[in-house]
Amino acid sequence: MREKTVYFDNAATSFPKPPRVIKEVTRALNICGNPGRGSHRLSRAASEILYDCRERAAEMFGSEPERVVLTMNATHSLNIAIKGLTHRNEHVLISDIEHNSVLRPLCKMADRGVNFDVYNTFGGNEEKILDSISSKIRGNTRVIVANHASNICNIILPIGKIGKLCRDRGIIFIVDASQSAGRIPIDMRNMNIDALCMPGHKGLMGPQGSGLLIFGDNVDLTADTLIEGGSGSNSLDVRMPDELPDRFEAGTLMTPAVAGLSAGIEWIKKIYPEVNIIEANDGPDGRKFAYENGKEAEDIQNKYIVHKLNGIKVIHVYSGTFYGESVAKALEAENKYISIDLESLPVSGTKIRNSPYEYKDFMEEFVFDEYIKSRKGDNNE
Repeated sequence: MREKTVYFDNAATSFPKPPRVIKEVTRALNICGNPGRGSHRLSRAASEILYDCRERAAEMFGSEPERVVLTMNATHSLNIAIKGLTHRNEHVLISDIEHNSVLRPLCKMADRGVNFDVYNTFGGNEEKILDSISSKIRGNTRVIVANHASNICNIILPIGKIGKLCRDRGIIFIVDASQSAGRIPIDMRNMNIDALCMPGHKGLMGPQGSGLLIFGDNVDLTADTLIEGGSGSNSLDVRMPDELPDRFEAGTLMTPAVAGLSAGIEWIKKIYPEVNIIEANDGPDGRKFAYENGKEAEDIQNKYIVHKLNGIKVIHVYSGTFYGESVAKALEAENKYISIDLESLPVSGTKIRNSPYEYKDFMEEFVFDEYIKSRKGDNNE
């Protein structure tokens, strides 16, 4: 079997990164000082990079730059939001598809009197999800958390409708957008999202070590801090500042990673007007992703994938995301590939049918770098 890497693990981290992301990380390493810790040129250059990223993120998700907190990853963001906005003897609701970055903090918080319950997602059925949430709301329910898109199955939660329910009930709404940010349009104001948490290194195409926590217009900004330290402002005050974003940004920020994230956001905003992932109905019990140009784009995608997989004799396609089953059929039509497990999620290490090889957990999600460049002539970015 010829050695060649075909990367299907974008649910874990996006790869390859756009060249402009790599370029901006390198540039930051060469020109930046410590942001907010001085007035000299290098410190100012670093501060400008941070603000540019806040501005771009706020524009993409519907907030204001000063409400964009720069974090290390989605786990960091979720811990700040959940622990900062929930107090003793309060109640939290989470979905049954939440990541451990939600579940483990809440289990730890049970030691200080925070209780939580789990609402059922019913395979993505909106009406049943909303009924399940409503039935579990208590008088002391403070926060509802929703994993927008699962990292292990094709469930997409109706965060707009959940957000309206929360706003009507006076409940704080936290969204984990780890798998959806940069892939599905998210408007915090229209969706009534109070805290939006995401990594920078997945759909936003930034480097690992970058993340965002974006607060909505109505959230209490005096939430408890997760860590305390230098903020570059109000240094004579022994307490963390009340103002965002300084309140939740203790210590020196990762300016090179933020520079890459900022470039990734710009790249996504440039690319996705052409290849735009939108939400579409797929029968009464669920949804699917569809590309803006429908069947034509699907055919282009399949031809591109088959072309890029030339020489690979064994491939696994998980049908739970995007056009997985369609891609699998296109591969089978070539009579060169073995595609399997079109109806269920694979288990890492399982033997591939009719093959001695093993596969790992590949998700059917594709980086269109070369395809987009060929269409745009954008070879330098």
